[in-house]
Amino acid sequence: MQNAIQAKTFNVLELASQSLRLWFNGVDTYIARDVEHARELMLAQVGHVDDVASVDDWSEDTRDVLTIGDDELGTRTKARVEWIAENGAGFLCSTEW
Repeated sequence: MQNAIQAKTFNVLELASQSLRLWFNGVDTYIARDVEHARELMLAQVGHVDDVASVDDWSEDTRDVLTIGDDELGTRTKARVEWIAENGAGFLCSTEW
């Protein structure tokens, strides 16, 4: 039974990673379908188009495992697909805040 649950969980995580990816602009990481979607999400967060990174500033983050540090939650390490499945589309983290 445990193996079936683990397999099902893995399949859900894998599906999430197929449609959403991590996009990094040198400072911020967003979970999005593509670069344009990441820019739309950033605009919704920052509220002003001048503060949104240009298309050329973005690259896909394809690392399998990411470690994110947070003053309140401490350092957490998870697989890329776990971050995506747990957070969905939107802002994930920043190197500046």
